[in-house]
Amino acid sequence: LLLGSGCDSGELYNAVRDGLSDDELCDVAEFYDYLEIVPTGNFEYYVESGYVNSMDDLVAINKKIIEIGEMTSKPVVAVSDAHYAHKDDIVRRKIVMQHLGYVDYNNQPLLSMRTTDEMLAEFSYLGEDKAYEIVVENPNEIVEKVDDLFPPIETEITYDADIKELVDLTYKKL
Repeated sequence: LLLGSGCDSGELYNAVRDGLSDDELCDVAEFYDYLEIVPTGNFEYYVESGYVNSMDDLVAINKKIIEIGEMTSKPVVAVSDAHYAHKDDIVRRKIVMQHLGYVDYNNQPLLSMRTTDEMLAEFSYLGEDKAYEIVVENPNEIVEKVDDLFPPIETEITYDADIKELVDLTYKKL
């Protein structure tokens, strides 16, 4: 089980945004196996709502998380914070958001999966080497730490038996 620090709802992101000291941020980061940063465009609404002053503040948050990663020797990974697979799925998300009562349902950031090149472009402000490290190298390092966990598939599948088998396999791995 590996724990990442999460996106804007995560404890570390909030601690950085709220201006905690480096020592406090390192204490928060120690709990996690790796730290996450997210494309700044995902949180433009922070600027629009006045929660931060500018897009530069969002860049500064990501850079601070990278700095805390270096101070704590925790790998920092770039995540897209994808909520759906394809860009055109944003239409479906808007419908769901409207149904749930969000008044800003029509002003949603693009939260689709992104290609490596798209992610490298998102983090180009870090420089080519650092962007490659957090988009490609560090995520691959995380993947190498994870064992494959595929439940065996029988010819006849029953839902209850499969769930029990998956739970048993999970506890065995733990």
